[in-house]
This record gives sequence, structure tokens and C-alpha cells, in this order.
Amino acid sequence: MKKSTLSEILDITGIIVSILLLIFSWTQLSETIPAHFNFKGEANVFAPKWVLFLIPVFCSGLYFLFSLMIAKPGIVKNYPYRITDNKKEAHYAVIRSMGRWLRITVIWTFTYVEFAFINASVKWIELSGLTILIPIFITVIGVILLQGRGKNI
Repeated sequence: MKKSTLSEILDITGIIVSILLLIFSWTQLSETIPAHFNFKGEANVFAPKWVLFLIPVFCSGLYFLFSLMIAKPGIVKNYPYRITDNKKEAHYAVIRSMGRWLRITVIWTFTYVEFAFINASVKWIELSGLTILIPIFITVIGVILLQGRGKNI
């Protein structure tokens, strides 16, 4: 299996999980759900439950934007250095790989945030304080370490 195919599978799986979370929890959710938490893990901002639909929509939009950047890295002109013709493909390979890692990280982070919002409302498992952020930190640190070791996907 190509590495880019694995990336696509992980991304689409994240979007599907996000949609399934909504489907299976919708009837259990109250009309307002927690939408922001303080450092103690207590909800301090609430929103209507339909706001949760924005997360899969947002993830899908990001998926397509990142896919465009990965497919055509030359359309992005905001690189910190000039990319010359003789090194263009090497730079584009790194940009594509980093784009794939970033796309995976963003989609799964938003899927986890959606889970945290739903969980705060229906109490599937006990999450408190900063423990809500631990999976996000692990994901981000893991991606940084893998990308730094040259693990291109």
C-alpha cells in the first residue's frame, strides 16, 4: 500500500468517525452542549447541539484544501525561501509529506474535540481537567517526532 493511500484512509476514517459520533449520540445530547472548558475541565461556554455538525463539515473542507496543497504544492507561494527548479521536486516531496501529516493531525484533533464535547454532555467516560488535552499533545508530538525522523507518508 502506498504511503499516500494510507494517509487518505486515515483522513477519511477520521471524518467518518466524526459523522458516526454525531449519529450515535444525537438522541442522547441535550439541546445545549458544553463548547468550551476552563483549565479545571469545567464547561464555561455552551452552544446548541447543531454546532457539532460544523466539525465534520470543517474537517471535510480542510481535507479538500490540504489535498489540493498536496497535489499541487507549487500553487502555494508562501514558502520561507525561494524554491529553485533544480531542487523543486525534493522540496515538494517534503511539503507533500508534511501536508499529509498535518492533515491527519488536524482531522483527528477535531474528531477528538467533537468526542470531548459529546462526552461532556452524555458522560460516556470520565475526562477531567487537562487530561482532555493529553491525546492531542501525544498526536502532535508524535507527528513532529516522526516527521523529524524522515518518516514520510
